Amino acid sequence: SGEHNTDLKSALGKIEGVNVQIIEGGDFCLPDLAKRPWLELDPEIGGVLLDLGIHAVAPLVTTGLLTSAASVHHVGLAKLSSDRSSLVPISPAMNEVELYVSALLTDGNIPIQLNVGKVPFNGGTWTLGIRGENAMFYAGLRSEKTSVLVAHSGKVTQLILTESPYAMVIEEALMYFRNDLPGFDGNISTFFQAREVLRRLKRFYLHQHNRIAGFV
Repeated sequence: SGEHNTDLKSALGKIEGVNVQIIEGGDFCLPDLAKRPWLELDPEIGGVLLDLGIHAVAPLVTTGLLTSAASVHHVGLAKLSSDRSSLVPISPAMNEVELYVSALLTDGNIPIQLNVGKVPFNGGTWTLGIRGENAMFYAGLRSEKTSVLVAHSGKVTQLILTESPYAMVIEEALMYFRNDLPGFDGNISTFFQAREVLRRLKRFYLHQHNRIAGFV
């Protein structure tokens, strides 16, 4: 329909804020960590910044809402408590691995709130919210195929993904190898930009806490 052909950015208007959350509880926390212990224990390849964080940040990079030049204003990093019932801040001095991240960034003076992590509770959230001057956009970041655009006038437009996301990824890869996408690098630049943002979050936290401890 005509509604589904509406340019999303035009419908949103000037972007005023972004919120993205991937919070995994239930079977996605303790049982998953039991299957992938390195995620919780290995400071080189573990942590949720380079795991869930990539899934959270990559869509923002792809759509131009976030770049590696974004400013970082606040970062909180936590791990599971010793009794694995809650969360406690990680210690930079102990080289601990983060399982929960809360961060506030700006890019082009637009606030971007990021929350990702494994939590020892039930349920979870996998959501993206974008506030524009004309409308709000809500989407799931897991298996949902439906997103919603809510205009400030009250009009609601449902956007439905008619193809499987996996099918779209495969077709995109085939187009890349057929050279049907000139200038497209198979999302490699997206990955590296997202990874740089996430690494900057970790460095911000470490520097902030070392400064408080008097090491900087």
